[in-house]
Amino acid sequence: MGFYVFRIDYGACYDLIKKELQEHKVLRQGWGCDGTDLRNGEDIFARTYDDGERRYRIIRPMLDMKPGDTLIIPKLNIDSPLGDWETSDEWANTFTIVRCTEGYSFAPISTEGYRDDESNDFGHMIGVELIGSFSYGLNDSSKTVSAKFKAYRKAVNNVHNEDFIEAAESLIAEKKTDSDTHAVKTPLEVLSASKQVIDARNDYLMNIIGVINGWEAKQLERIIEELFTRCGYRCINSNIYDGQGADVDLVFESFTDNTLLKSISELSSELSRELVPVIHVQAKNKRGIDDNDIEGAFQLVRTEGYEKQINILINMTQEFSGETKKYAAEKGIILINGFDFASLLVKYGIDTNIL
Repeated sequence: MGFYVFRIDYGACYDLIKKELQEHKVLRQGWGCDGTDLRNGEDIFARTYDDGERRYRIIRPMLDMKPGDTLIIPKLNIDSPLGDWETSDEWANTFTIVRCTEGYSFAPISTEGYRDDESNDFGHMIGVELIGSFSYGLNDSSKTVSAKFKAYRKAVNNVHNEDFIEAAESLIAEKKTDSDTHAVKTPLEVLSASKQVIDARNDYLMNIIGVINGWEAKQLERIIEELFTRCGYRCINSNIYDGQGADVDLVFESFTDNTLLKSISELSSELSRELVPVIHVQAKNKRGIDDNDIEGAFQLVRTEGYEKQINILINMTQEFSGETKKYAAEKGIILINGFDFASLLVKYGIDTNIL
């Protein structure tokens, strides 16, 4: 599922936004006066605001939000009373986590008690479930989340940083434990549990592997692409085959969109860009033991310029042969077996229709 940092310029409407969350389970965003429904497109939106194209692109990700996505809202304390934000700095040192229950919609806000020129600016809406509010210094997880806010300064920010996501998930898990210590564990919680549940973990992953083994090759390639794109990488090529043994199923950019290295590579010359590695992925959907699993490694190595790229071999078998492990170590190939791949799907919330 997606993760977002959702910044709101509250102005004098802090209590109004908070009331919408508490009473109606609706999260609202600014730059949303009458006539700015994002679903009408950039051209219509841009007529309303100066620099409208830029503003539209910043909040455009709201259209992509779907049930299950997590939103972290800086400078919001959902647990404190209404009406105290101007006299207390508690709100400024607290963030709130919510989970999307209903995608984007647009409607004017109730303006009773507020000036129309301020409150009428919050027409963009997302339906949410309240998870809880957390002070910046509550624990290590909240410190990790709040420390990374400075990297997400736009109104709506896609988050792919693993440390940020893991810290937020930890806070969510702690909140659920506090509210219901007897809650039934989800599959993700089971996978993170102690050694006593290792058998349950293996059975769960084997179930995923079994489903994938029933797929055609293209289905496996599609879920690999979804895994990478979910984490911010872009697929730039596929099915490279030279007829002489070289074979690459998927090619991704090695830098995600929100990284400094990606920005630097875009500023570099065409010659320098040729030196920027890409990710080559070869996928094999084999069952049990693959006596010829080294062939996938050979196919990557036969690709022109392979030594300059990041090379990954995925095989849905339970383990690679010793010969392939040795060869991969010599050639710098990353091996991902069925268990490892299934674990990645669970970690990043990729649905294989068996969860």
